[in-house]
Amino acid sequence: MTVDDVYLITPKLLLAGADDVDALKHWLGADLPGGYARFVTLLGQGTYCGRLMVWMPAQILADCESERAFIREYFDDFWGDDGTIAMEEAARGVPFASTVDGDKVLYSLDRRQVFVLPRHGQKVIWMPQGHDDPRDWGLRNGEDINAESKWRYFDSHVERAIIELFSSGSFLIQEMAQRIAGHFSPAHRIDAPWGARLFLSDIHGMAQLTQAPGDKRVGVRLEFDPAAAAQVQRLVDELANQGFRETWRWPTPKGHD
Repeated sequence: MTVDDVYLITPKLLLAGADDVDALKHWLGADLPGGYARFVTLLGQGTYCGRLMVWMPAQILADCESERAFIREYFDDFWGDDGTIAMEEAARGVPFASTVDGDKVLYSLDRRQVFVLPRHGQKVIWMPQGHDDPRDWGLRNGEDINAESKWRYFDSHVERAIIELFSSGSFLIQEMAQRIAGHFSPAHRIDAPWGARLFLSDIHGMAQLTQAPGDKRVGVRLEFDPAAAAQVQRLVDELANQGFRETWRWPTPKGHD
């Protein structure tokens, strides 16, 4: 799996330029991690597979020292269970990514390898493929392992609108997925214990369906390009007729700030 195979939620991207990458390499005084240059020049700023945020060159340059200080202060008790790297070496690492859960992804200049300091864990995780496959270290969030192992997606979050709804009655996740598919044909679907996620290329977005254990009600989160607002509103109106209540919308409609 390479960045060329990644599904784009939206074609609107915020990319790093070749000059930005060259400036970072010059500042680093070493080769960049494998795959990094291709990632930020082909995918850019955003979220990879819903979890990982690869940093752009400007952010690395601006926040490197504060990240090192953070590691020295908050990971001081991390090293008792792990002998693969000392804190001094880890704190010399250069931050190249982070996750929505607070994991730190750094580049060891001593070894020319990428490693992860997990927020919820006591052992360093090494990334053998670097940024060629940033999920190679097993970054998962309870989603179907087989589906996730074959499916990679990226969201730049550029020009994104969001509508969230919640049902007052009982529904099946499968039923709601079929209802949404009747409006927008999914490019892919991920099923998980918490519900399902449908990737909707027609609206450059996705639909996330959630259902708590023992609860028959369903939460719906629709993310889409604002240009598709009229199409999405037809689905929202249909769901409202089925007893769904809109709980949040972004951007906030004028007069509802």
